[in-house]
Order: sequence, then structure tokens, then C-alpha cells
Amino acid sequence: MQRSNRTNQRHPTTFVATITSREGSQKDGVARNISTEGMMLELDSRQLSIGEQIEVSFSFHGQQWSIAAQVMHANTTGMGIRFSAAQPQLVRAATLEMGQSFAPVAGRIALA
Repeated sequence: MQRSNRTNQRHPTTFVATITSREGSQKDGVARNISTEGMMLELDSRQLSIGEQIEVSFSFHGQQWSIAAQVMHANTTGMGIRFSAAQPQLVRAATLEMGQSFAPVAGRIALA
């Protein structure tokens, strides 16, 4: 059984987020789960490398979020990113936006 390094629960969600690379290129993706430490994004192609520093931007309830992050894993359909600082307010806003009651997702979500 594979052991996870995660210390925070992941919550299912669906919203569009824009990824901006250090070079300034942008790519839209769909967030599929979120935690205070990071999120999983579906993308239509792999364009970023593991370890790459990025910024992820999106909005909830009229509030714009822009968070520095790092690509932790990636494949042809998506990537997992880790925020540079914990985001508990983001998880609260995201789960409330989706009408969820903070129910965690169990296990990993396969993207390929």
C-alpha cells in the first residue's frame, strides 16, 4: 500500500483556475480537489515541469485569489500543485461555494 505525505484532507470541488508560469504563459484548468496545502488540476496537456514555480488564480464569491505554488506531479491530463503557504480560508470558501460540508476525499484521484 502506498503511503501519502499529505497531512490535510482533500475536498472535491470543480472550478476553473488559471495557471501562470514564471515566463508569463497562462493555461486554464479545472480544479478537482483542494486542501489547505494544494490542489489537483485537470489540464488538456502537460506543459509544466515538476518543481516549476507557478501562480494559480481564480475567484469565489466575488473575491479574487492568486496563490504562489509549485508543481509536485504532472502527466498529460493534469497536475498536483502545492501552495507556498497554507490556505485554510481558501478551503472554507471553496467548499462553501460548492455547497459541501468539508467531507474529505479518500485516496488518490487517477488522471491517466
